[in-house]
Amino acid sequence: MWGLSHRPFWVRLLVELICLVGLTVLLVICLLGFAFAGGSAVLGAWVYVGVAAAATAFTLAVFSQRARRWALWVSALCALAATVLGAWVEWQARQEAAYLRISAAEPSLLAYSPQPNNPKLAKLDGPAALRLEAVQLPRMDGATALYPLYAAFTAAVWPTVAPEVLAERVQVNKTSVAYERLLARETDIAFVAGPSKAQRASAKDAGLDLHLTPIGREAFVFYVAADNPVRQLSSAQIRDIYTGKITDWAQVGGRAGRIIAFQRPEGSGSQSMLQKIMGETPLMPALTHHVVGGMGGVVQQTRDYTNYPGAIGYSFRVFVTQMLQPGGIHLLSVDGVAPTPASIGDGSYPYSTEFYAATLGPPQGDTKRFVDWIRSEQGQTLVERTGYVSLPAK
Repeated sequence: MWGLSHRPFWVRLLVELICLVGLTVLLVICLLGFAFAGGSAVLGAWVYVGVAAAATAFTLAVFSQRARRWALWVSALCALAATVLGAWVEWQARQEAAYLRISAAEPSLLAYSPQPNNPKLAKLDGPAALRLEAVQLPRMDGATALYPLYAAFTAAVWPTVAPEVLAERVQVNKTSVAYERLLARETDIAFVAGPSKAQRASAKDAGLDLHLTPIGREAFVFYVAADNPVRQLSSAQIRDIYTGKITDWAQVGGRAGRIIAFQRPEGSGSQSMLQKIMGETPLMPALTHHVVGGMGGVVQQTRDYTNYPGAIGYSFRVFVTQMLQPGGIHLLSVDGVAPTPASIGDGSYPYSTEFYAATLGPPQGDTKRFVDWIRSEQGQTLVERTGYVSLPAK
């Protein structure tokens, strides 16, 4: 085979080792690929079988009967090394899969379709004071966390609109895309948290008036694993964690252990809020990982929160506690105040914030009538029944 049968024993053994190492690397790459794609399975045994089979075939083909014993021992050691490596990769993948992940893409948004009989949506006790026709339905987009709310608004004011019309005109593309579509005049209203500096700058550069009408209040919250003994942080400690100045939970009264501070993608509502909290203080680099992109290439993305013992993450209260309902996490008090409806309403929770109906310029026509109704008693009732906090009474 390949002219090796007449070569010295050590030459043939070296060639076998090179081939086996290459095969081991190839099989482990396949194993990593399966784990990378989320299909963690017991593949270590297959790595062993593949290497062992190839080693045996190669040995029988190349080595004389007297030399085969030594060659088989070497082959067995290579197969064992491959098995150990494969088992370690598999164990790592299983350990990672055991932890809860929180992602903005996780909720099933189809469950919040803006139909008047949808049991997932908040409802009024009677008909809405404002009723509009399908031709008056503005184009809407917004944050994932606010979709149940503006779907409830739509179902109350446009109860007879055909589902296909709703699907076309009432969309949910996350905060960053909603702002982009609003500035491109592809939507009339964006239901969003406050814009980032970059989003404000984009509007200014385009000569557009980004008008923000408050429609409710919410809390920006930080959370940790439920078994983390830390139950509160100060605003200064949060800033120090996200600059990298504080790196161990023992520095904030917890058990010794590295703080794993997750962030959200740039342009998202929660990331913009964190940047607002940080002010001029720069954030440390976000944790990232590599994923397969839409065209098959590998791209780098901000990692979703994973509920490691040392993890800390952030989002908006209703999104975490009602849309995701993940369990296994605990919301932190900040500066000694827990994020409750009362503390959000009176502003005593430090990261209480308003969310908005964003338009290009002050709303006009039917869009104005709709936004005014959202701010009315009926609209604010839906805000509260969705889980948010209503605006202060005038």
